[in-house]
Amino acid sequence: MPPKRGVLFWLCRCDCGTVKYVGSQSLRTGGTKSCGCLTNGMPPRKKIKDLTGKTFGLLTVVEMAPRAKRLTQWICRCQCGKEVIVYGCNLTTGNSTSCGCIIFGPKPDRQRKLQGQRFGKLVALNILPVDPSAKNKRSKWMCRCDCGRLKAIGGDKLVDGLTISCGCAARQGALVAFRPAEVRAQSAVVCRRRGDKGDFANSDVTAEKIRELFFRQKGRCANCPKKITQESMHRDHIQPIARGGLHRMSNIQLLCIPCNQRKYSKDPIDFARQEGRLL
Repeated sequence: MPPKRGVLFWLCRCDCGTVKYVGSQSLRTGGTKSCGCLTNGMPPRKKIKDLTGKTFGLLTVVEMAPRAKRLTQWICRCQCGKEVIVYGCNLTTGNSTSCGCIIFGPKPDRQRKLQGQRFGKLVALNILPVDPSAKNKRSKWMCRCDCGRLKAIGGDKLVDGLTISCGCAARQGALVAFRPAEVRAQSAVVCRRRGDKGDFANSDVTAEKIRELFFRQKGRCANCPKKITQESMHRDHIQPIARGGLHRMSNIQLLCIPCNQRKYSKDPIDFARQEGRLL
């Protein structure tokens, strides 16, 4: 056979009768010793360890599955009842210990951390299972409010002090009274950092002017006739910052908590129409 890319090939006859071209370098180094029949008839070089019946975390090996990508696979049954196919190397190294249910299940350490604790008017009762199909995989807790109502609330909102009741505290206008001192201090730091950036640094908004605005509004919400206090009032930008509004006293109004939560970052005209004050 003529050489290919400088490699000389020889026509060889195997003991099984097959004739085949083999490179001279493979013959000299012993890389090729047969036409392929020797390899096909030999047992596998590495003996596969039988994992049937063994348990790895929540998985119990049932039987071997067809190989994939030259790797051994095993059919495993999880304690939740689901069967999955797992690579043997992932089982022996501990990379796979469940069908995936353990990722979405409640964490024992978190359950011990929050269960029975009080957050404002809420008491955490028990953690709720997370829906694997949901986009938000954060844990939620079933909580009982002092008013008697049960409500599911995110654990992060409880810890950060963002939710302190089922909603009754906002209606009572006593939001600040139930917020822990460390949460109020943390919020004050965030507000100061925000004030040092952009338009907030050159603002004319001061505590004295806010107090004057409170008395000009006669202690009532600018959107509804509900009475507000200096502790429970919310400072609202008439034209939201997200829509190009400025942090100036001319763009500030004082709202009650429910009105400010409904307004959020809406355009003032759209919000007035929503409230029925414009046609």
